[in-house]
Amino acid sequence: MTLSVEGEGFVSRGNSPIFEVVKVTAMKKLIFVLSIVLISVVTNYASTNPVESIRIIDNTSVEVSFVDKLDINLFTVATFHSDREIFEFQAEGEIQHIQIFNDAGVLKFQLPVLSSKVKISKKLFEQGNYKLGFLMDGESKVKFTNVVVK
Repeated sequence: MTLSVEGEGFVSRGNSPIFEVVKVTAMKKLIFVLSIVLISVVTNYASTNPVESIRIIDNTSVEVSFVDKLDINLFTVATFHSDREIFEFQAEGEIQHIQIFNDAGVLKFQLPVLSSKVKISKKLFEQGNYKLGFLMDGESKVKFTNVVVK
């Protein structure tokens, strides 16, 4: 006895009918569900926890903030002396050198420090956005701050 099944979009004859439409429909539903789940997960992660800068100096002429929240304990002192127009940074460890990048990411200065305390004149900066990179003794990763000179 031969089984013959005919219906919406499929024809199968033989002892082992293969229901192509059922497979295709099931596969479409599976792909649809997986893509909805993937879109939901990506949207969830993309819309939560926005990157916020952590300001450590903020006054009428300059603003300094950390690029990475993990670097918040880098300095024991971070201040800007408005009367002398000098940035002052003091770290727990020794600062090997400081890199100063302009808004386009071009390295403008690399200053050796070899001390835990450094003072930088605002005269090195024109109005604009900069990044200060601090390389600490014994570390290979440079820690960055954003600097806005108003």
